[in-house]
Amino acid sequence: MAKKKVRQAVHFEQPAQEATLLDYIHEVDHVAGRIDRLECAIDEAVKTAPLHMRAVIEALQALRGIALVSAVTIVAEVGELSRFERAPQLMGYSGMGAREDSSGVRTRRGGITKTGNAHLRRIVIEAAWAKRRPAVVVSPDSFNDNFEDVVLVALTSQLGGERQIEIVS
Repeated sequence: MAKKKVRQAVHFEQPAQEATLLDYIHEVDHVAGRIDRLECAIDEAVKTAPLHMRAVIEALQALRGIALVSAVTIVAEVGELSRFERAPQLMGYSGMGAREDSSGVRTRRGGITKTGNAHLRRIVIEAAWAKRRPAVVVSPDSFNDNFEDVVLVALTSQLGGERQIEIVS
């Protein structure tokens, strides 16, 4: 769908530019196929995971901003969450604890320490950014025949607005 719409909407005078656009479109399709294959592999891995790990993955997905890949990444990076007795221990493990400079009675706190697991920290911060902006809920029934056009426009404007689009049926 997107490839057709881009080909119809964008035209260049130079054949080299047309060839470059076509190459970019093919690359996007290739990467999209790769993502689909990897997500299928993750789905299969979750199905074979121990029951307690699947329960944690499902519980994490209940949080807004965390989907399957983020939940699986968090579980893979942390392992057993029960090994941390308190939240500050997990924050220290991920490197998201506050930096502190103290001497005598003076205490200064700074940004996060960044000394822990960088991959875990990146996934959690991405989830926090995704949660920060509310999702836009779109119902297909509220549009006429050119629903795909509306979705394409919404997705392209998403780049500027940084909003999630959730389509409900």
